[in-house]
Amino acid sequence: MKQLFFLLLFCTLCSAQDNYENYTKVTAYRLVDEYEDGPCTVLTYIIQERKTGKYIQAAESYDAKLAYGLLRYKKEAVAQWTKNVLPCNGNQPVPNMYVVEVNKFKDTIFTTANNCSLFFPKGNIDYFDGHNSINAILPQEMTAFFDHDYKTEFASRQIDSIPYATVLINNKPLYKSTRKSFEKTIHKFQLVKTDSVFDPDS
Repeated sequence: MKQLFFLLLFCTLCSAQDNYENYTKVTAYRLVDEYEDGPCTVLTYIIQERKTGKYIQAAESYDAKLAYGLLRYKKEAVAQWTKNVLPCNGNQPVPNMYVVEVNKFKDTIFTTANNCSLFFPKGNIDYFDGHNSINAILPQEMTAFFDHDYKTEFASRQIDSIPYATVLINNKPLYKSTRKSFEKTIHKFQLVKTDSVFDPDS
């Protein structure tokens, strides 16, 4: 019995280790709107905004093919893709950023609009993806994330509200009600001692 216990414990630890070693995650950040004369990469927007919303949107994927593919293309770009200098220019910011996690390893990859090029902030170097490699490895939900028109959606969004004068209870308006008029026309308030919540004998 004792040996069986140790065997089960060993199997559980091995299984947990296998799961840990296979951990992959990609968080994609996308610039969907810009400041006037804004910064050159989405990273600066992320640092300044500190949240997703009007300017930045984010999506997560646990697709191992995407994680390993992005890391592979980052190495391949330097060795094989066409190199250009892309000056830091707020008029044409680098809008996409991927944070790739594989087990304990973590790397950040920047891409230009439509994932056309890999961008290296150090030296402002751009490597053109002539084979559309990055878009080809995006899973369906990540493709939908990059295709979604957030800017138009936010611009056309209307606040769902009603005028305060039209708020009614039992078909009677609340606007400009005092406590006395509320109790007279709608319902009397029931007063409760707040202490009673904490007193089990009340």
